[in-house]
Amino acid sequence: WLYSNKLSGSLPSGIGQLKQLEILQLHANQISGPLPSTIGNLSVLRDLRLYSNKLRGSIPSGIGQLKQLEILYLHANQLSGPLPSTIGNLSALTDMRLFLNRLSGSIPSGIGQLKKLEYLILDTNQLSGSLPSTIGNLSDLRDLRLYSNKLRGSIPSGIGQLKQLEILYLHANQLSGPLPSTIGNLSDLRDLRLY
Repeated sequence: WLYSNKLSGSLPSGIGQLKQLEILQLHANQISGPLPSTIGNLSVLRDLRLYSNKLRGSIPSGIGQLKQLEILYLHANQLSGPLPSTIGNLSALTDMRLFLNRLSGSIPSGIGQLKKLEYLILDTNQLSGSLPSTIGNLSDLRDLRLYSNKLRGSIPSGIGQLKQLEILYLHANQLSGPLPSTIGNLSDLRDLRLY
């Protein structure tokens, strides 16, 4: 663990050679530059926390190779570009926090394959397009925060399938259409913000 220091410079591509690495926590430093594509070689990585740095560029598609990954914290950086479609391959993921970046493009429909996901925090980006209907497949989801983006279209009726959902923040977007009646199925919901 090297978090909460004053480490700077970019992440070396050689980090991808640490084949036994299970936990990589470098958050709260001053690390800049792009995420190296070699990060996809860390096949046993379970916990990746690089938040609160100065990382730029896009999230490499190779991140989808991290089949053991459970925690992905890349929030509070300067990451841009689309969410890679390969993110749907992270079948062990329980917690994904990418908020406070400059991510754009639409949320890939493959996100519905993350059946173990409990926290999906993508707020305060520049994500556009519609909410994928596959979001209703995230049966373990407890916390969904997509506010302060540029999302359009209607809220899919499948959102009513998220029976474990406690927090739903979709405010400060450009969503339209009726509120789906299925929202009444969210019996555990404690906090709903759609303003």
